Amino acid sequence: GKLRRELIHPIEITDEQYVSKWTDREYEPLAFEEDAFSYYSIHGVRVRSKTEVMIANMLEYYDIPYYYEFPLELQSFGMVRPDFLCLNVSMRKEVIWEHFGMMDNAAYANKTIKKIESYEQEGYIMGDRLIATFESSQCPINSNIIKSKIQKYLLE
Repeated sequence: GKLRRELIHPIEITDEQYVSKWTDREYEPLAFEEDAFSYYSIHGVRVRSKTEVMIANMLEYYDIPYYYEFPLELQSFGMVRPDFLCLNVSMRKEVIWEHFGMMDNAAYANKTIKKIESYEQEGYIMGDRLIATFESSQCPINSNIIKSKIQKYLLE
């Protein structure tokens, strides 16, 4: 017993190793429409809107590892591609960030509610492993909200 116990060393990997392993996954990105606007983050990640550029740039500024539109299977909803699949490095937990940018569109708003419910049924609870930001044509997002969500959910 005692001699054997002295030979056992738990394998702990550093944050850098953890991040490296987490960011090593390959996936097929979603295509963009030919006539779609070209929005790119500082690190060259192509996204679909000006607000997503703001989010991506701020994630990059704070060195938050993320995937854009990484495929995830939800049992109650099917395949989803959250806008950002982020990593809270210190907590070593994946956090989904969805930006819902057309909340004045009724069909979009109803789909949004279903999607959030599906995430929560899978254990991605709002304010824990799910971040959501919202805007409409009348209510654009305040970039301070993006910053405060990163600080609260991805850096603590």
